[in-house]
Amino acid sequence: MVVWASTHQIMLLFYDRKGKVVARLWEPHFGSHAGIRLAQLSFCQSPEGFIMVKEWLLAKVVAQKVLHDSFKTSNHHQKISDKMDRLIIKL
Repeated sequence: MVVWASTHQIMLLFYDRKGKVVARLWEPHFGSHAGIRLAQLSFCQSPEGFIMVKEWLLAKVVAQKVLHDSFKTSNHHQKISDKMDRLIIKL
């Protein structure tokens, strides 16, 4: 089972009785942490990565605006809401 999982690039996790991961087994050719980080950096600097990050930021700002508008308790509520609207338009 372990060899099969490794050849199919499936990480195996071993848990203790409390559900905490105590060991991980994975195929040694997954790549180093540095290699993974370099690939992530390369993707983020690509046009596709830029679009994805922009979509994440837009979704986050929209969700924060919805939450902010649901409270309306701040003295500066309208000012903050207007700034969020401008940021949404820019994104």
